[in-house]
Amino acid sequence: MKHQTVLIVGHAKISRDVASRSVYESIAFSVEIDRKYGVIVDCEPTILIESGRDFIKRLIVGLSLEEIDEICRRIEENYHGNALPALIAALKDIYRQYYHLKNNKKL
Repeated sequence: MKHQTVLIVGHAKISRDVASRSVYESIAFSVEIDRKYGVIVDCEPTILIESGRDFIKRLIVGLSLEEIDEICRRIEENYHGNALPALIAALKDIYRQYYHLKNNKKL
């Protein structure tokens, strides 16, 4: 029996000017989504400090991955850290995986 939600993890390289680059080579961004509608019920990017993770969560929980442009826009307009390009790239990786799963009827 399939669970009501599914976890998708996206990855992206971190640019050299990000402080955590000395610890991490890439970012992992996980989103738990509702299987039926693609709505984000929880998320966590690996490299941000706790306040950053909480902030990103408040920006995108409740939105559907079908609204990837809106998700990216919200982050771009409100998050002003060096990890921004990696966050957006990881989200787009998540969307590609979601789209593949959806089209192959695996959701």
